[in-house]
Formats: sequence, structure tokens, C-alpha cells
Amino acid sequence: MNIKVNEIEKTITITDDLKSHYLMLTIICVLNLFSAVIQLLDRSKTDIVGKDIIFIVIGSGSIILLYIIFLKKTTLNNIPIDAIERLSDKKMFWKKQYGIRLKNGRFRDLKEIKTQKEFDVLKKLVERI
Repeated sequence: MNIKVNEIEKTITITDDLKSHYLMLTIICVLNLFSAVIQLLDRSKTDIVGKDIIFIVIGSGSIILLYIIFLKKTTLNNIPIDAIERLSDKKMFWKKQYGIRLKNGRFRDLKEIKTQKEFDVLKKLVERI
């Protein structure tokens, strides 16, 4: 677990590569969106065919994913304790996802935490401060 709690500064320091993952995901979504717009603008007929529907779905999915990345998620590495609303664990399909819900409404994923035991240790550290 690469999460350290600094009791003097009252912050949580997370060392992972989530920022680079989100950067790559953002680049891919922007390229998908650009490609979908170019394909939809480069039409000579007015009726919608199968490939147009595919590009509409790809463009819509990219817009939704970019909205989630920019407005709902965060990649902060140093999080002040007073900015934390709660530590959360939710079940996504067959796996639990752990994270930090911030007071500004954003969510910080904790990809380094794999088990409930590690999550309980982090919860005790945060509650101690």
C-alpha cells in the first residue's frame, strides 16, 4: 500500500500512476471524439446509415467519459484530511472499488488498495487524525 498519512501536515499522500492513466484515457477519448466528428461531417447523404450510428455512439461515449474524468474524478496526490468527506468502498460488478469522496463532490480512486484489510488500516489511520 503506497498511502502515507502525514499527521503533522494532516494530509494523505498517495503515490500511484493514476494521473498518467487518466492522461492517456483523455487523449484516447479526444481522438475518438475528433474521429467521430470528422466522420459525421464528411457525409454526402442525409439519411443515417449503420456506420453513422456507430460513430454517434463512439462520440457520445467519449463525451460522457470526458465529463466523468474532468468533473467527477480527481488525481490529487496530496489530499488534506479536512477535504475528505468519507472513505468509500463500493462493489462494481465482481470487484470492490475503494476510494475517497471529497467535499467538493469529486472522487479519488485508490487503485493500490486491493483488500478490505488494507482499507480498514487506512480508515483507522485517517480516523486517528
